[in-house]
Order: sequence, then C-alpha cells, then structure tokens
Amino acid sequence: MAVWKRIKNSAAWLEWLCKNICRKAGLVAEKPAWLAGKTVSLVDASEVVLHGNDKKYYLLHYSLDLFTLSMREMHITDMTIGEKLRNFKQIGPGDIMMGEREHTRDGICAGVRGGLCTAVAGRGVYPV
Repeated sequence: MAVWKRIKNSAAWLEWLCKNICRKAGLVAEKPAWLAGKTVSLVDASEVVLHGNDKKYYLLHYSLDLFTLSMREMHITDMTIGEKLRNFKQIGPGDIMMGEREHTRDGICAGVRGGLCTAVAGRGVYPV
C-alpha cells in the first residue's frame, strides 16, 4: 500500500515535527514521580482519502507517549475497523490511554489484553 509506505518513510520526520512544535509551544511536561513505570498514551485516528477513479478511505490510528512525545504505535486500516482502543496492541498493566469517546464505542474493556489499564475518554476516567 503506497500510503503506508509514505507514512512509514516519513515517521522520523513526523515525530521530530511533533516534538518540536510541542516544545516550542511549551507543551512538554515532565513525568510526575507517581506515574513512574507507567506509560501515558494519547490515541487518535485520522481519515486518509486516496483520490482517483475510486476513492478509497482508510484510518490512520496513532498512539503517542505523552511525556516523551514518541510514537508508540501506528496502524492503517480500512473504514470498517473504526476508532477503538483494541486497535492498539502496546497496552501494559497500569498503562493510561487518553482518547476521544469514539475509541470506547465497542466498550472500554475491548482495549485491554492481559492486564489492567485505565482509559480516559470523553468526560470521565474509567478503570478497566
């Protein structure tokens, strides 16, 4: 898939761009001691449209470490997959994931595999 190759080849540049925009805006925060050993991830998905005779729609799922601003995961899926926590595989015991309510449409527990994590979605904090 050409889109995947373009995004994958630009991953280092995208990470550098994100880190520097956040740093210049003063948005980089030190990780508090009480979160030691835990990963705090921001998750989202963006629609990617391939133009041509037959438009094709994909979702780019992205996970970013809140404190290092490093990419944790990136996946491209078709539109049938949707925005869900279970799209992300790097979830560990005690990890915290923050995303929109869209990610919890199929149930918050769908994002967990073998261990506990906390999902922060919409207006509340939900232990999983």
